[in-house]
Amino acid sequence: PECGMRSLQWKSMLDFQFWSDRSWQSFNQSEQNALNTSFNQTPRPDSVNLGLREVKNFSQVHQGHAEQKNKSTGKLRWVRIKPPYQIDGGVQPHLPPLFHFCYEENGKWFPFDQEHQAELVSYAKSAPPPGQVVFYIRGQEYVLLGMDALVKDANAPCMQVNVFTNRTRMVRIQQGSAPALPAPAFSTGPARHSVRSASGALGGGSRSSSGYGYNPRSSASASAPSSFSLSSAVFLYETATGRKQLPSHWAEEIRRHWRTSPRPDQVPLSDGSVVENFQALECGAAVLRSRVGAQKLEVRLDCQIGNGSLNLPNDLESEDQKVDLSSVGKYLSAQEQRWLPDGDKECSICSEDLVAAEKAPKVPSWAAARFPSRAQAASVDDDGDVVMEEVHAPSASSTSVASGPVYQLRCGHVYHTECLKKWFEQRASCPLCLKEFGKVVGTQPRTGSFQWYVDHALQLPGHMGARGAIMILFEFPPGTDDAGRPYPGRREKGFLPNNCQGIIQLELFKVAFRRRVMFALSTSLTTGRFKPTFNIHIKTKSRGGAAQHGYPDNDYFQRSLDELKNVGISVADLPAGMDCST
Repeated sequence: PECGMRSLQWKSMLDFQFWSDRSWQSFNQSEQNALNTSFNQTPRPDSVNLGLREVKNFSQVHQGHAEQKNKSTGKLRWVRIKPPYQIDGGVQPHLPPLFHFCYEENGKWFPFDQEHQAELVSYAKSAPPPGQVVFYIRGQEYVLLGMDALVKDANAPCMQVNVFTNRTRMVRIQQGSAPALPAPAFSTGPARHSVRSASGALGGGSRSSSGYGYNPRSSASASAPSSFSLSSAVFLYETATGRKQLPSHWAEEIRRHWRTSPRPDQVPLSDGSVVENFQALECGAAVLRSRVGAQKLEVRLDCQIGNGSLNLPNDLESEDQKVDLSSVGKYLSAQEQRWLPDGDKECSICSEDLVAAEKAPKVPSWAAARFPSRAQAASVDDDGDVVMEEVHAPSASSTSVASGPVYQLRCGHVYHTECLKKWFEQRASCPLCLKEFGKVVGTQPRTGSFQWYVDHALQLPGHMGARGAIMILFEFPPGTDDAGRPYPGRREKGFLPNNCQGIIQLELFKVAFRRRVMFALSTSLTTGRFKPTFNIHIKTKSRGGAAQHGYPDNDYFQRSLDELKNVGISVADLPAGMDCST
């Protein structure tokens, strides 16, 4: 279509619009009056009240920061000024009489399709044009950076960024009419309207984007602030009059048990109540049994998931596998040591007795000098635990161990504390059953990316109460493993429900990706090729059920937790406070 310059028909009022998930819709007349009045105020207000809705960041609406918030549901929608527009003092670029936008793909230039071509040209005719423009093609969100540079140089290049994959393309203006043929990359499937200006909202800050400062993380923080933390979880229980929030002291008790590994199936509360089926808490199957009867217990996470990404190797977690004894078991008291079965009274690491014949605690002979004697103990508590004080020996190299000489891992196996410490310096598993206790580091490629965003319009079968779906994408370029063996690249897209289950999975997937256990490098059983393979399985389809790797699948969440547990990852790995955008 011909994109010549025509006289612009400027209105006395700007046309403010909001994104309706399918197209841009204008506000009603009374709202337009309120928005235009606010826009002309000095200073311009940051918030405009529209009754049931509120426009936030309004002072930066011309830069794309503004969002409409539904006060009852909390849902956010983008707000823009319909292009072409003219703002007092704004400068319009000096563009050719006929021009169109093209993007680069594999060294060749292709024009945008007719719908998006017209939208981009309208922005270029605005005074001033936005630094960033956002548009949707076949459901994908893209950012065009650098249009504001056209004011100084009509030939200035722009850059297109896929918000989901972070892939980039160069974009430029070409003189003449756009060819009638649609652009090859976008020629199939329905195009999802439309374009919005988003300077700063997707790039962070209000600076010019001609320097190509786009970053998915700043995008997430600007467009959808993250507030997730386990400590902010809200626990609700059913009553005859509806749902009620659990008292704070009970909630704190439950949170502590939530992060216990392994998670107990029953949680006793301080008043004698019990939470049953606790392992199915996120699935809504836990039950609070108290003196008033059995009540369904539900957990909700107050969290808005924004666009985000992890990029390897920069985001790799440290591969230090040091085990912290404070979190993998307990020190045994003297009484507990006496109660050990006869078959468990030998340390399998050093093959010496754990408990001496007189039933007193024993340490391995090689480490005896490091432990104070019973006479050096400050006291013995009611359970027979030896409460040790620091012992000052003449030798500077002599140190005291106040925690006790015998340690029992969560798997039940018992060892000398000093033997176990030395063992854990070499490996992070139980010497007998090989249960992993330290951080498991896998063989996943060291270079790759993990991106996520929320599609609020997509509802996954079996999760109709969720606030849309969390879209995830893993991508690994071709490379070689640590031994130099080549492997091909891989790209996998997946789906999680945007509810408690999906948010917990997303956070655990982040941990798994950073520890290189989300995928593994191995030979595929189906193709026989050495390539990145699933270690933790994801749902690659939104529908079709378990047989088609889609939804509904009632057991998927628990299977996912089990797979994560097998590589040493659980809810216990999530800090009490954690930002979703990282």
